[in-house]
Amino acid sequence: MQGLAPLVQALLFFVPGATVLCAQVSAQDSLPAADPAITRAELEHHVRFLAGDELGGRAPLTESATRAAGYLARALEAAGIEPAGEDGTYFQSTGLRRHTYPSTPRLLFTDESGAEVEARYGIDFTLSARGPARSTAKLPLRFFYDYNHARMPLTGNPAEAIYFSATNEDKWRILADKDIVTLTDWGLELKIMLGEEGLEPGKKKDTFPTRLVPSSEPDGCELVELRGPLRARFARFKFTHVQLLLEEVIEPYEDRNVVGRIRGVTTPQHPEFAGETVLLCANYDHAGVPSPTREGEDTLFNGADDASGCAALLELAQAFAAGSKPARTLVFLFTTSEEEGGAGSQRYLAQPAEPLAKTVAALCLERLGRPDELAGGAGNLWLSGFGRTNLGAAWRALGLVQPDPRLDQKFFQRFHAYALVEGGLLAQSLSSFGRAALYGTPEDEPSTLDYAHLEGATQKALAALRTLADGTLRPLWLEKTKARAEREKEASDAVRERLREKRRDSGEAGSGKDGGEGDLPGGEEDDGGEEDDGGEEDDGGEEDDGGDG
Repeated sequence: MQGLAPLVQALLFFVPGATVLCAQVSAQDSLPAADPAITRAELEHHVRFLAGDELGGRAPLTESATRAAGYLARALEAAGIEPAGEDGTYFQSTGLRRHTYPSTPRLLFTDESGAEVEARYGIDFTLSARGPARSTAKLPLRFFYDYNHARMPLTGNPAEAIYFSATNEDKWRILADKDIVTLTDWGLELKIMLGEEGLEPGKKKDTFPTRLVPSSEPDGCELVELRGPLRARFARFKFTHVQLLLEEVIEPYEDRNVVGRIRGVTTPQHPEFAGETVLLCANYDHAGVPSPTREGEDTLFNGADDASGCAALLELAQAFAAGSKPARTLVFLFTTSEEEGGAGSQRYLAQPAEPLAKTVAALCLERLGRPDELAGGAGNLWLSGFGRTNLGAAWRALGLVQPDPRLDQKFFQRFHAYALVEGGLLAQSLSSFGRAALYGTPEDEPSTLDYAHLEGATQKALAALRTLADGTLRPLWLEKTKARAEREKEASDAVRERLREKRRDSGEAGSGKDGGEGDLPGGEEDDGGEEDDGGEEDDGGEEDDGGDG
């Protein structure tokens, strides 16, 4: 650890409230030889360390995650990147608590005759917790609808449970008209699952899933969603009272983001760049070993493709540090617990290294380790939400990115950058993910990545991001119009058509080979209609508050 900043050493050996208190830095934790150029050798070195068997899959709150965080911090320090974490270090505590549920949640209804009816967890109801999840007393049920909402009180009653039935549009319009911000101040909120799925019983569940919750998360009542035959009985006003019984254990859970910064220098010609920031990020956690090891079976989830984003971000940090100073400040963020509900991103949003109001864009690097033939093959990238901002067209004109060729997969909403969108940032992801079969399996190992492709893709990412760093581009959300959505779809369709032509010319059309027309994404086609630039699509039904966990 010679040459490592004292505060970095201290945090490597002490994580407040964590069960893992130290992580020895072994010879295998060594950094590659520094090279300001983006090289395949350095990228492969980073991935092979982060996704190696010895590191155990980087599950949050494990020694492997602690070692990974230490490695990332040392790499930033070696590149000359300024610490942007807490107390002059590269580390930012997530401030989380682990909520576990040893027993099965119970939901008890009282019917008109006074008899008790117990709903079955998973079969008859699902549960969403808001803050610490707690049992309730036996609560009277209050029913409200769009036609009798005038009777709804302006403030919730924690001694009662509420059911308010309306479409999303009507529900939030009514609540806004009444200046009601939330229904979480009641004792319990109930809803029913709509559609044909809601008519059928669900699958039995034994326990409520473990949750990682920010200590600052506001507390509120739990949300119960009913389905199957019990849903119909509830909707016919057959119940008068309800009680939730839930056993919860809360423990401190300290995990860490890794954050570095290069301060912008602005120019007299562009004083507006003063204080502006571009956030560049990747998540370093993965699934670890989620199931007990059985003899002869590999159950270690190495997460090599996830690690490719971290490797690329380290190389980008080194390249920016070695070059001329950027006009805008650059923040390099490696988040943790993203596979546990986006806790790392949420912590950064609550405690940013630079003001969110001055953060003009956030770009996340995700799943870059294998080429996507729909995006042009080796060395090429696609941009999630291509038509939602001005970056897609600008970078495409420079030959640096392609549109997301799989709009039906909704990667814009599914990738980790979406948590930053929900936090108010203009955020998108750079990726080359082609729905590879190895991703998310124990076979996603360092030896399966294409490092020549990763080198080329990272070089293109650097060229694109320089246009933000030097102020050439000012990122903007495009106006939310149907025409914009249609342009996005047309661009995506054009990529697919070029691939089909290529396959036809080579005689491989319809072969079903990896990347061929047989593998062109099917499923639901985007109809070119208007989509929400920042929120979930509205299906006109009741809102989804996140489901279990």
